[in-house]
Amino acid sequence: MQKIISVLLSLILALPITSAVIPDSVTSLGDAVFYGCRSLTSLTIPESVTRIGDRAFGGTGSNAFADCPCLTLTVSSGSAAEQYAKAHNIPYVLAE
Repeated sequence: MQKIISVLLSLILALPITSAVIPDSVTSLGDAVFYGCRSLTSLTIPESVTRIGDRAFGGTGSNAFADCPCLTLTVSSGSAAEQYAKAHNIPYVLAE
């Protein structure tokens, strides 16, 4: 089931959308899942996501955010998503 959700998420994010909310049922975001989604400016990642894959946003290291330059993540405090954002200098806000 997780594989199906990952594939669907990749297909949806290839569309020219500006915001998305990852469902609570998702626990992992695959490698390069957001590659090429330059129009996406807002993404909410739930606390249920415990793994974010390599190059999830299209780049690596200091260039980790290369394919999503205008994106701000909404994450839970202390979550894997918050840790990922901090480690890769990705703009984020904490969910309320």
